[in-house]
Amino acid sequence: KKIIYGASLCFVIVLTLYVSFIPQRKKLKVTFLDAGFGSSVIIQTPKGKNILIDGGSGGGWNFGISTILPTFSKYKIMKIDRLVLTSPETGNIGGLPSVMEKKPVDEVWDVFDPKKFSLGMTYNEFLTNLGDWKLSLTPYDNRVSMMYSDYYEFLKAIENNANKQLPKKHYRAKAGDVIYEEKGLKLSVLWPPADGFQSSEDILDNNSVVLKLVHGKVSFLFTSNIKRDAEWALIDKSSNTVKSTVLLAPSHGHKYSSTNEFIRAVSPEAVIIQFGYLKGRSFYESDLVPALERYAVCVSSTQSCRTDTSGSVEIISDGEKYNF
Repeated sequence: KKIIYGASLCFVIVLTLYVSFIPQRKKLKVTFLDAGFGSSVIIQTPKGKNILIDGGSGGGWNFGISTILPTFSKYKIMKIDRLVLTSPETGNIGGLPSVMEKKPVDEVWDVFDPKKFSLGMTYNEFLTNLGDWKLSLTPYDNRVSMMYSDYYEFLKAIENNANKQLPKKHYRAKAGDVIYEEKGLKLSVLWPPADGFQSSEDILDNNSVVLKLVHGKVSFLFTSNIKRDAEWALIDKSSNTVKSTVLLAPSHGHKYSSTNEFIRAVSPEAVIIQFGYLKGRSFYESDLVPALERYAVCVSSTQSCRTDTSGSVEIISDGEKYNF
């Protein structure tokens, strides 16, 4: 009996040592932060690279200071390998300068062309470069003035970043660009087209940056603030490409986004809606109802998750399957 017991114990020890030396497959982690009526997503790749998409709101309650930096500390993120700004709206850009003051950034990918939008531009030059004729009708309203202020701080943060070469690695994001790639994983830009998109509705929002992250058989579609005009145009240009496992709902679930055609084209298994409070907005919880009903009708098996009720949402993928 002692011999049998000793042999069994040796076998268990050898097996344990063998298993411990087998390299474990590292996983992808995508965290949709609870950014209120804003957006911020952290991507941690299997090879340990860190990508930040948008930074939530700035101002008195600065999302970069209150949430992103503490989350970086929790995840032991020391630098940002790719930073992507998908829209100049305050809910996307406001918290980024505070983060960039504390963390070095390897590359910045921007909704705007750095050759046209620079620190020396005047307010009128900024307004002209936006290319949105509707905004030019009310040049001094709060939306435009906040964009100018936020974007100016964003450009200063690029100049003052710990990576002194960052101004030379500041790129405009346009359809066809690959922002980051490693074995089995790719983050690419689906929208906007290089020559821009002239929408009959909100030109600025409909030129937001749309990203697709593919990790093996699992994929994520980040749609920023686009609305129905851009959704339909995106389907026409990339009907096969938009299909994704996880969808970040366009424009926080706005009633003029998440069209039936777009939902069917993406056919997501899970939908994340970044939603919450923003002072002065005219978009309320009741506006979510039509969008949620469309998801339920178009893709009945889709699981929806709202950050205002669930908090931040973390999805982990091994390239074959994913879990919350």
